[in-house]
Amino acid sequence: MIATTEQPAEFLETGWEATTPIPDTVLRQFVFNHCDYIDAMVDAAGGRTLRTADFAAADLSRPAAIYNSATLLRPLPPGNEGVVLDTVEQFYRHGSGEVWLWSPWPTPDLTARGWNLMGHPPLLLRPPSLALPNVPAVPVEVVTDAAGLRDWERVIALGFPFNDVVPYLPGGFAHERILSDNRFTMWLAYQGDRPVTAAALFRAHGLAQFAFGVTLPEARRRGHWAALVRSRLRMAANLPSVGIFSDDSRAGAERYGFLPLTRFTLWSRPRPTY
Repeated sequence: MIATTEQPAEFLETGWEATTPIPDTVLRQFVFNHCDYIDAMVDAAGGRTLRTADFAAADLSRPAAIYNSATLLRPLPPGNEGVVLDTVEQFYRHGSGEVWLWSPWPTPDLTARGWNLMGHPPLLLRPPSLALPNVPAVPVEVVTDAAGLRDWERVIALGFPFNDVVPYLPGGFAHERILSDNRFTMWLAYQGDRPVTAAALFRAHGLAQFAFGVTLPEARRRGHWAALVRSRLRMAANLPSVGIFSDDSRAGAERYGFLPLTRFTLWSRPRPTY
């Protein structure tokens, strides 16, 4: 009888192992950029964060829209999704405020677990080699102090709107400590002396993420949003610019050179059911 030695199965990289380098793909870079961005905002406000091989989670334990959210770092294991989701849900067991769950991939139907499908927002990318777009000239300022940050978060809360932080309360959406994080730049665009558009840029993992970008309803279609697109592109001149846009804003982004990459899956769940 001839002895045989079993050969170990060949390791095949999926792009989402815990050992996979972050720069493996642009999508992986964005996922970690996105998680670091949310962690930074939540850490600045004194919240909790958790990072595992499967997900990153952040929580302010009070209504805070996007800042109470988890992001999957690899696909849910087929047929065994509950192992990961149980841990996510346990993290958000206490406190108040709706919780969001971001996935770069389609997921199984999670409604039986109490999650509500919010949609499939598109992720877009713009190469740094493109020329800056021509946009209307409107007054634009970088946020540098607490007063500007209060204006910034008020426009964000009311412009989308994020209903769980309306009526707007100063400091409920962004803490002043975030102003010392040099990965961030925040802008306001003005109509007269009134701030009507707010946007941010977060630089990490070789990408510049377009975070937010919203105009108050009464000031829309007057060039403010476009002006802050140009401001962010100028700040990120040497980096690819990326962002999760709404289907409403996607057409505007594509006019300025952004290309669609994929769609995320976004779920929400009310905290009282935990």
